[in-house]
Amino acid sequence: MEKVREKTKKYEVSILLKANGYYLARMSLKLGGGPSQRPQSSGTTAELALSGLLDKVIQCIDTSYNQGLITFKIDDRVSQRLVQSVNKTGITSPKIMEKTLVIINKINYINSCILDNISLQTDIVPFYNQISNANIINSSSTPVVYNINSTEKTIEPKQQIIIEDLSIEWLKYRQSLCKKTEDNPNPLSRKTLDGNRNRLKKDILPFLKSNKIIYLTQITEMCIKSLLKSIKSQNSKHKSYVVLNLLFKYAIKEKNFKDNPVLRVDKPPEKIKMVKKDDNENYIDPDRQEVWLDLFEKEHKETNNNSNHIHRDIFLLFAIMLMTGCRPEEACRSKMEFNKL
Repeated sequence: MEKVREKTKKYEVSILLKANGYYLARMSLKLGGGPSQRPQSSGTTAELALSGLLDKVIQCIDTSYNQGLITFKIDDRVSQRLVQSVNKTGITSPKIMEKTLVIINKINYINSCILDNISLQTDIVPFYNQISNANIINSSSTPVVYNINSTEKTIEPKQQIIIEDLSIEWLKYRQSLCKKTEDNPNPLSRKTLDGNRNRLKKDILPFLKSNKIIYLTQITEMCIKSLLKSIKSQNSKHKSYVVLNLLFKYAIKEKNFKDNPVLRVDKPPEKIKMVKKDDNENYIDPDRQEVWLDLFEKEHKETNNNSNHIHRDIFLLFAIMLMTGCRPEEACRSKMEFNKL
């Protein structure tokens, strides 16, 4: 395989001439937090291969953006090195230039839509518009008030908060905390924000969706306990609890919500501490050592005439540890002539 261009770098186009006479165009691509990709395309000419590669790059950008995989701005080097490497190939036909310009425009558009280098997924778990309200609203879980001028019950407007909408609004608020200002000298890290979004996307909202829970008023103590129980990772349990608590605090502050049921549920620890056995269980009481030595000596005499007895060496091993104070691994490594003891 012959390389048409040498020493290609990241984000640069590489065109190779294969042994079968076809050209292969490829490049490595990293799109703002999304997975690394290596689009490639082959053709009977270098221009066809390059044209096919640019189509693949356009498709990669569209797919990654539509699936919410681009979580922060795309590196400026992607556009710069793409243009430079295309120009170095010498293939500057109108078709190639047009496709290159399309890629540049798409990258610029995506970056303009991302605030402070962080992309917020607004389609975290789209589900409430697919379920009939008649199936999910439970009169016992949705607060109601009496209208003064009517005997009919009406749902209190401020309490009708859709969980998904609140989650998106809360994430936007958390996103604003990532920028350092005079009022916010210790900005929130992007890693923390991504962790908050992941807990909502992977644990909290899917559970609520599967149980047809749409409104914030439907989340009860029992619901929270069931949610935490459904999460396998102990660390994820802890973080989901924290996220849910912050979400309710935000609703109370910004939406005049009345209650935070999370506070009535025990907070899961980040890690489960292993229960240690009482250290005294690992030792023989000094007052009992003579009793054990007598027992080992008695057992040794009874088995001394039988060299194949399975307990003979065990009795001697424990007796040696009691008399010398050595640890089990030290006693096992020692070489003793038991028949001379």
